[in-house]
Amino acid sequence: MRSPNGEIDRMANNPMRLALVIGNSRLHWVLLSRETIMATWDTEHVDQTAIASLFSQSDSLGALLQLAPQELQQQMSIPPPLLIASVVPEQTERWRQHIPAHLITLDQIPLQGLYSSMGIDRALAVFGAGQIYGFPNMVIDGGTALTLTGVDGDRRIIGGAILPGLRLQGRSLTQQTATLPDIEFSLTTELSAQSFPTAEPIPRWATTTAAAIRSGIVHTVLSGIRDFVDDWQRLYPESPVLLTGGDGAFLQQHIHSQFHHLDNAIHFDAALTFKGVQALLT
Repeated sequence: MRSPNGEIDRMANNPMRLALVIGNSRLHWVLLSRETIMATWDTEHVDQTAIASLFSQSDSLGALLQLAPQELQQQMSIPPPLLIASVVPEQTERWRQHIPAHLITLDQIPLQGLYSSMGIDRALAVFGAGQIYGFPNMVIDGGTALTLTGVDGDRRIIGGAILPGLRLQGRSLTQQTATLPDIEFSLTTELSAQSFPTAEPIPRWATTTAAAIRSGIVHTVLSGIRDFVDDWQRLYPESPVLLTGGDGAFLQQHIHSQFHHLDNAIHFDAALTFKGVQALLT
């Protein structure tokens, strides 16, 4: 994929590259080569004072090394090119003020039907899914916002939906009411990408306030996902459906537990957005 100024092409000649995907809640980092995603990690958003302090104490590479896991710092001794894909303009500008970076934009992603307000993370995720699992595909991203995005066999975005994610729904109740408690959504067991044991069902008819909030959010979100997936399979019966995002594994576990007809239809892949970035460089 060629950008207007050729920056991506020049970056593709480097053995490694570092990408920063700026999400609504966190910074998502990936160190990758053309063939391999070498490591991923998350950090918190950085305010203007903190980022200025970080870069004032060392050069650009040294500042980035401070944010990387210690075991990766030796691999990054040669500065990798930095790419940024962002849905938070303020964070984007803070980083680009201090370090040269190529900004990935919608016009660089070879999909049809992209619209100007579409989140770059959604576009990268369905593009990455297409490279690995094929087109058409549907991606459900369980992030701060829970998004559903479909792309057809001609690589055209056919549409999707956006709603508040699990934690955002929970926080809205906590912050906008006087007495409702904060709640967490955690996995029943540790999962690998290939292992999704049956989750302990979340009681539908709850007998405590916290459990009632959890029931209301989880059961309505799961039912909505089921409805969208059923409709997608009606349109594209052989199409893969992928779950990704911070709550993707939690949602996959509970879908596996409650909707057995979807057991073989939905697959979890935490790295779809990063795979979309990687695909732009091959």
